[in-house]
Amino acid sequence: MGMMKLGFSAFLFLFTWVFFLLSLEFEFFTSSGKPGPGLFPITIGLLLLIFTGIRVMNDWRNRRSEEGSEGYAGDIGWVILLTFLLVLLMTYIGAVPAMALYIYFILFRFNRKRYVQNAVISITIPALVFAMFELWLNAGLPKGILGFM
Repeated sequence: MGMMKLGFSAFLFLFTWVFFLLSLEFEFFTSSGKPGPGLFPITIGLLLLIFTGIRVMNDWRNRRSEEGSEGYAGDIGWVILLTFLLVLLMTYIGAVPAMALYIYFILFRFNRKRYVQNAVISITIPALVFAMFELWLNAGLPKGILGFM
């Protein structure tokens, strides 16, 4: 199982490199000094490179010590399924409700028996994302076919 973790981490690291390289095509700041369209993709890409790089190094060191771990493949399957549903639901119900559902079900799977905490987190994070993109940056989020949030 240790090699499976390493392979998955390496795949994420390579995917992150592609994301980061594509984000470099956008301007970090506009000519007037305001944040440009590349600010968030470049920042997120750089942070992802750092964290996935650390993960690859840790998985490389521990590749033989976790031979008996089970359930990792099932967890990956759940994350892939929920991420697919997130992208699909954004089109129909909008970004904020889809994010709230996504975060809640991810936490329901990985943070069991903390229902109130999971609910608070799944409401707070989409609200902060909404405030940041819609109110502060005036950058629209997908509203869905109903046209709200």
